[in-house]
Amino acid sequence: MRAYLDFRHSDEEADHFNKIGFGAKITNAYELENGFIVVVVEWNSKTDSHKIKYAKQGCSISSSTQQVGVELQFPDFPFRDTTIDSVFYPGFEVMLDNKDSDRKIEYVCFHNYKYEAIVYFAPEGWNDNKNCKKIDF
Repeated sequence: MRAYLDFRHSDEEADHFNKIGFGAKITNAYELENGFIVVVVEWNSKTDSHKIKYAKQGCSISSSTQQVGVELQFPDFPFRDTTIDSVFYPGFEVMLDNKDSDRKIEYVCFHNYKYEAIVYFAPEGWNDNKNCKKIDF
């Protein structure tokens, strides 16, 4: 199993990040007893750090049940792509590659903190409610 960051930048997006000295890295990853995977990501900027304080979830990514992830974007730091005259929010993808295992993993959610995100992945079917019982309260 491997956790990694994917930066699929256009030239405009890369220039936008480079101007502020943006950097991101995975600081920790854990597999919990219940099979969940937790990936901790931190980011920073040499200048204009207030524009990238908090990330927003973009699309979730799944090229297969063994390779899943989520895009984290920065809505307070938009840029305009002049070639198509549209506004975009720069970001990166937090990916989990589980190709070497028969286990199937899916993206669940992330907790958003200042300059940090904690991303959760779970075994496929973790939220299956076929045998749930109603609780009377």
